Amino acid sequence: MSPNLEGARKDAELFAPLIVQASVARFGGETAIIEATFNAASAHFDHRSASEVVTKAEAGEPEAQQAIAKAVAWYFANEMPLPPALINYATEAVSDGPRKKKRGPSSHTNDIRDNLIRIALGAIVAHGLSPTQNREPGNEVVPSAAIILAQALKEHGLCLKPTALEAIWAARSDK
Repeated sequence: MSPNLEGARKDAELFAPLIVQASVARFGGETAIIEATFNAASAHFDHRSASEVVTKAEAGEPEAQQAIAKAVAWYFANEMPLPPALINYATEAVSDGPRKKKRGPSSHTNDIRDNLIRIALGAIVAHGLSPTQNREPGNEVVPSAAIILAQALKEHGLCLKPTALEAIWAARSDK
């Protein structure tokens, strides 16, 4: 089966602005919200990440609660059906009202941009593309997921080479 380049490019375009935002806003609650929003919105591609955000929201983390609200809006704006985890949480949140904040520090990490890049590359790979470039001579017919994401990021003002994206992909924990 041939790769779905149109779908891959559409996903890269959807994810690029969030990756750019995460690259600019490195610290504080805004970064946690960006990561959580991306994880919740990526439920279509990565159910585990979305479940982690829902768990944090259910525990009362305001960043996760705000992220789910933004993710639901993202799904509606892109005319995509909500994944079950987001439907269940949104239904409970609307009927129960806001939840109380969990005590202790926020659980967001410092490598948010890289996590967003890994999720985006995974979504693009799901369209049948290789995550990395084929460096053999004469095999440059189909662009890699890293090339497509690098192009989308560049259009949004963030210049990362495909080789940098490949290194981030290679460092993922779910190999």
